[in-house]
Amino acid sequence: MDILDTPLGDEITRVINAAQPPGLTYTDAVILAGGEELEVYKVLNLDEVCDYRNQYAPELSIVLLVPAGTFAYRIQPHRNNLEVTIRAAPSTQSAVAPGQAEHKEFETFRAILQDDTSDATLENNGQRTYDEMTLNMSDFRTIKLQLFSKAMEEFNMRSFGGCPRRTKITDLVKIILMGESNRATLENAYMPKGIDMVPPLDVVPREHYPIPHGMPSTDAVGFLHKECGGIYSAGLSYFFQRDYWHVFPTYDNTRFEQASRQLVIVQIPGAKMPSLEYTYLQKGKCLTILATGDTIFDDPTDSRAMVEGNGVRFTDAAGFFDEPVVAEGNRATFARASKNSEYVGTRRATGLNNVVQSDRRITANKLYEASKLAARNGAHIQVMWENANPALLYPGMQVKIMYMRNGTVATRYACLIGMHTSTAWTGKGLLAGKHVRTVALNLFAQLKDA
Repeated sequence: MDILDTPLGDEITRVINAAQPPGLTYTDAVILAGGEELEVYKVLNLDEVCDYRNQYAPELSIVLLVPAGTFAYRIQPHRNNLEVTIRAAPSTQSAVAPGQAEHKEFETFRAILQDDTSDATLENNGQRTYDEMTLNMSDFRTIKLQLFSKAMEEFNMRSFGGCPRRTKITDLVKIILMGESNRATLENAYMPKGIDMVPPLDVVPREHYPIPHGMPSTDAVGFLHKECGGIYSAGLSYFFQRDYWHVFPTYDNTRFEQASRQLVIVQIPGAKMPSLEYTYLQKGKCLTILATGDTIFDDPTDSRAMVEGNGVRFTDAAGFFDEPVVAEGNRATFARASKNSEYVGTRRATGLNNVVQSDRRITANKLYEASKLAARNGAHIQVMWENANPALLYPGMQVKIMYMRNGTVATRYACLIGMHTSTAWTGKGLLAGKHVRTVALNLFAQLKDA
């Protein structure tokens, strides 16, 4: 059956007919070395990996084609102090000569040369026997650079510590992330512009937050979640993306209706509609995309429950400050039922629930213990968005997946926990081609359809 004849057909047609363009897909770059701007011949690949669970900023790498002489005489001697400005333009600019495109976006990064850290001047193994012009006319070099946000480069070097008192956890998170970020000695264009934080349920100020002095600022917010009462009951992520900090519960996939940004994924079976030009529709707070590539589904919930447990047990440390024992008849009796916390996440189909002792046997941090359970109570799904516009995606977006199951439309809710954006040059040769952008979205989904 044609996919357009299924109940999803109307939604697919609505997205295609909207004809919203795939964003600024043509990409070129300028290398800043020794105070000089050097045009590159072609951007062959630009990768951006956003891991919202384990990192705090994107991992960027770029592969460039540059003239061999420019590399040997102008880039390599300044390999320890390079910057790269990435410029974006509409795909119609792809056939324009290097440096002549009408760019719409610019962003400058610190760059580290990854694949060639030698010193050609010192080695003098033949390449430098030719002058720059001769080398440029005879050969090209493919180089790979790792890119770093200027704001995050300085934030990574900051530390935080102290004992803030009677402070709301939301205010303290903002002080750490924005306060330390704004101490950077950068132009305003590279400074963080704000913070987007999902409000935690518990906003009662704590008496104090003892944070060891010298703690890296990149770890301080995670320390609050793990050691100072916790922030969310479904994990914690804080990520810097497109000039803003985003703070949210990593594994909370239950907030779709209340979310300020919604992502609807219409899953199309692989090879049914490959290489669609128009693959998304942005309307209000809802972004609808067509996932036309392969989909990968992995549900390790039951195996993890057998090994790591689907429940947790620990003694509530706060209970020891409020009559921890019952004194009667010259005897002190510890009331286990009133002092222990014991609960189960998703119950196993076999009825055999594995409630394990927490590695913190005595703790008052119920949110952190619940977060460890939440990470094990969900399925992992990866979908491919071709001809994508990743600028419309945000960390922790609430997701609704629509797909066909037994002839009817099934719906499953999820949250965005990571993505991998690849912008690659495709086509015959270096002139007859274009940049194609694909995004792999990593989702943490509910175990059952809605």
